[in-house]
Amino acid sequence: MSETNNTQIDLNQLAQPLIDKLPDELNWQQDNRFNALMAEVPKPLFEIILPWLEAEFQHKWDRDNIKKAPDLVKLGAGVFAKMEKDQFLFSGLDIDQKLMLAWWPWGPGAPASLRIFVAQDPAGIKAPGVLSKLKSLIFG
Repeated sequence: MSETNNTQIDLNQLAQPLIDKLPDELNWQQDNRFNALMAEVPKPLFEIILPWLEAEFQHKWDRDNIKKAPDLVKLGAGVFAKMEKDQFLFSGLDIDQKLMLAWWPWGPGAPASLRIFVAQDPAGIKAPGVLSKLKSLIFG
């Protein structure tokens, strides 16, 4: 079995307790582009799901406070740590500390994507170098 298949099995197993607590209306699918499970959240469910996520997860990150997140969160979240307005990253779930969730609304009145993923192992990720950090400070 390939490493990707093992990762997907682990993700499915780790995410199941969380999925079981979320509304049944959500249809979960594999998102191979981001190595995640994804569901489309209709606008009427925002008022139910967002407060629940805020209560369930220890940390809610956005584009303003992600800079203060530990490197384990920033590096582990990968592309999900680069957020735009109204996008959130949730981390620190009691079920599994490596399980994270990304909330990406599509726009006013539109649904949102809800993605569950396992944080990447920071040991295998090269931390940004000095030039990369300087570029980030200058260009945001």
